[in-house]
Amino acid sequence: MFRHSDLLLITPSDYHPDPIACPDRRAKVAELGEVTEWPIVLVSKTSVGASPPRVRIPPSPLCFRNRLSTNPSKAPIALSELICRCHGYSGCVLFGETQVSAGGRLLALDLGQLHGWIVAELTRKRPVAESMAALIDQCETAHPHSDWAKLRELPYADLSSLLEWVREPFRDEPSASLLKGLWFGLFNPCPDGRTPVVDIYVCGSKQFDPDPFDNSWAVGPDWWPDSRYANSAVLADIYRIAYRYGAEQTEQKDCLGNDAEYPLVLGYGAFAVRELLGRIEPSKLLGRSDSLGVAVGFDSGDFVLVGQLVRNGLVPLA
Repeated sequence: MFRHSDLLLITPSDYHPDPIACPDRRAKVAELGEVTEWPIVLVSKTSVGASPPRVRIPPSPLCFRNRLSTNPSKAPIALSELICRCHGYSGCVLFGETQVSAGGRLLALDLGQLHGWIVAELTRKRPVAESMAALIDQCETAHPHSDWAKLRELPYADLSSLLEWVREPFRDEPSASLLKGLWFGLFNPCPDGRTPVVDIYVCGSKQFDPDPFDNSWAVGPDWWPDSRYANSAVLADIYRIAYRYGAEQTEQKDCLGNDAEYPLVLGYGAFAVRELLGRIEPSKLLGRSDSLGVAVGFDSGDFVLVGQLVRNGLVPLA
């Protein structure tokens, strides 16, 4: 799938005035959490087309009214900005420039194939660093580039900070609701208000659907802890290397872009979450729930089902 520039537009009237309060189900508005049944444009983190048969791609698990404006008199808000406002950031970018070759052809890996590879790799249960090395091998074979060497050097094996991140919200802000699903969302915040990176957060829902093509169960989370963000240095560095932040503009034009961001961010998020859940006593995450379906994915596109967390640990979904 290719990156496109702010193709989805949402008007100010569609933006919930209090996005942080939005997940509070006591004040739930009927329209909040609606999803588009069939996206009418390509989505930046999706490996399939806009309207393929039998595939449903909700835009995000966040709470906002998802209506496309047809009224030109209204000043539009880009979807990327709206999603970031829901997260409490401003000035974010979710959709970058389309990558085009000198001959005018769109450049990208076969992201659908890589998505399938990541799903299969999850079942192999290899250490995160081994899975990431194998994933980069796949990417570099299809798209040779000097920046893959920099991406190989990132400390994928060190999950110490992420381990504390996962523990904290369950320990300090346990859900008052009986949850059925956990969503680990990948998105593009701008911590300094100017420069986007990638991060991951955790939230929970009172519903879960094991359908690998439908994550609408995660829209409008019922558990939205204050400490949900990981502030992952590895994810941020993947993004910076992928787009050659700090380089001259002429060098940035030759960046890997989404060919690195999509597979490495989705892969690292999925592999890390799988391993982290294996290191924590399940009862500390389950609370009163007997089981929790677990998914990792982009707020703006594709996701993978990691498994089902039960009292004995993380197991494959039935």
